[in-house]
Amino acid sequence: MAENMDLEQNWEELDEETKVKVAFIEEFAEHGVIAKACRAIGIARSRYRKWIEEDEVFDTLHKDAREDAVDEGEFELRQRGVVGVEEPVFYQGLPVWKRDPESGEVMRDEETGEQVQLTVRKTSDRLLELYLKANRKAKYGDKTTHEHVGEGGGPIKATITFVDAEDGRPAEDDDADSDLWD
Repeated sequence: MAENMDLEQNWEELDEETKVKVAFIEEFAEHGVIAKACRAIGIARSRYRKWIEEDEVFDTLHKDAREDAVDEGEFELRQRGVVGVEEPVFYQGLPVWKRDPESGEVMRDEETGEQVQLTVRKTSDRLLELYLKANRKAKYGDKTTHEHVGEGGGPIKATITFVDAEDGRPAEDDDADSDLWD
């Protein structure tokens, strides 16, 4: 917060390149999509890559903004998996209106006077599964591992045979190009 206040106070003193970098970071933090942030501020992706390579402060701010965007995505994933989202109810392609339980009258929004559509809260088992797999790997993560090892758990051994290009027969040791291994 103090950094933002400092930035606002000194905004006029910043060079144009720094202002563009700040605009990129702000845009990128909104959604975490590099191409969208580049388009929004009117720069090429190559310019963004150059900043990453040459400007450590920009690189750090960019990484922080990416983490913020991923955190937002993780929050939304958890919300949809645990809390769920309200989805409108339709019957035979028509909206179902919310009714007063006592009178049976269609309910209306107090501010707009429009009919209120019935909704149902739906959660996503798949999103909950993904959330748990990511955050409780020991309990919910994949239990399989793939490992390539040689005999007795040692390194994999390979044999290379040189073949004569003209007749397809294995080359003699003295025919093999010894410069390959130097």
